[in-house]
Amino acid sequence: MKNVTDCNVRVKEIELNGFKNVEHGLIKMPSTVEKKFFEHGSDILGIYGQNGSGKTAVIEAMTIIQCLLKGEPLDEYIVNYIGKKSDTCSLRVRFSIDAAERKSLVDYCVELSRNEESFKVAKESLSLTKWNGEKFLKKKLLLGYEEKM
Repeated sequence: MKNVTDCNVRVKEIELNGFKNVEHGLIKMPSTVEKKFFEHGSDILGIYGQNGSGKTAVIEAMTIIQCLLKGEPLDEYIVNYIGKKSDTCSLRVRFSIDAAERKSLVDYCVELSRNEESFKVAKESLSLTKWNGEKFLKKKLLLGYEEKM
């Protein structure tokens, strides 16, 4: 790979659990449903739905994921995003990465836990599944963190 512009990264799935008003939500991009994981075209132009259906939650979840992947701190108001029915919420995003001859699916998962008026990252993982041209190989855990009780 010569430079970063030779790499194509696309969001393939977004899953929210206990985040804001979303008890459970899973969005699979059309290319994922069609098993065209390494298509270079856009999958999504916008998000639409009824009021209260979770559109804003998806955008805010992606903002949190972006901050965490960049190593930026999260604002304290994030505690308010953890659903009212639980003291935890989880976010998962699956990306496809196409970098010349290297093609992979990457899963990033994070669990946030509420404690009084604050929150903490209780679990975090990053895993990779390589594509060998015919099939996906065994998933490998690259990063795993779980808070000890």
